[in-house]
Amino acid sequence: MLQEVVFQFGGFSVFLVGLSAWLGKIWATRIQQNEATKLKEDLESKLNHLKASLESKTHISKLQYEYEFERYIKLWTLANSFPNDIDRSKEHYCEPVSFLDNTLDMLEKRHREFVDYSNGQYPFIYEDVFNSCIICCRSINELRHKLNDLHAKAKSSKIEKADIYRELDLFCINYVQLGQQVAVSIKKRNSSLLVVGD
Repeated sequence: MLQEVVFQFGGFSVFLVGLSAWLGKIWATRIQQNEATKLKEDLESKLNHLKASLESKTHISKLQYEYEFERYIKLWTLANSFPNDIDRSKEHYCEPVSFLDNTLDMLEKRHREFVDYSNGQYPFIYEDVFNSCIICCRSINELRHKLNDLHAKAKSSKIEKADIYRELDLFCINYVQLGQQVAVSIKKRNSSLLVVGD
């Protein structure tokens, strides 16, 4: 009976076409599943590789941030202390020569510490931060030269307290702006080291 039904609708060729279509659909489904599995495995492998790479970069970035941050704290402390040190030195004013001696000694010591630390950290910190620190150091050195001139003048003639204070106050006003540049360059660098941004 099956043969008669098959023969009436086109014979055996219709049967073969139907069987071929059915088998083709099964094979296509299997091939598609195999390809999907391969693609999924490749995708997972690449994703795992990217995750490992990202974790490594994140870890290195974190270490770099922590390392630089510690140095920036010390650089900022050194840079920011000069105006305060100068104000404190004014509290001990007795006469021009000894005041200038003490102030110059303090400035030389602090300047040397700041320069040595900045230069020692140069290869390990952001160049803009280093350059800002060097500009501050130059400013301090200029003040030392001006105070040395006042010191020489104080030894040979009378010099007014107001002249010395004017020089110190002018330095502090200008130096605060230079210190702000150090702060801006540190903030800029810290922001660039953050892995997750705004």
